[in-house]
Amino acid sequence: MDRQWAAWQAAGDNSPLIGNRRSLYNGTSTTYSPFGVTPEVNENTVITFGPLGESITLGEAKDPMAGRYCYRYE
Repeated sequence: MDRQWAAWQAAGDNSPLIGNRRSLYNGTSTTYSPFGVTPEVNENTVITFGPLGESITLGEAKDPMAGRYCYRYE
């Protein structure tokens, strides 16, 4: 699933018709949140991993080739 998501994101890179899909966000960080209760997510929204790792923002996680993870699907 992660590979398919990365391919979908990459398909929009530098496309005048699609735009940059890595920067498209829609919705809130709360499941089934009533409209207006939880703010919309953006690049500054924090993702917490608890004991599994440090917290990061969506902006840091949006590109698998950048930041601390830096991986590529072949």
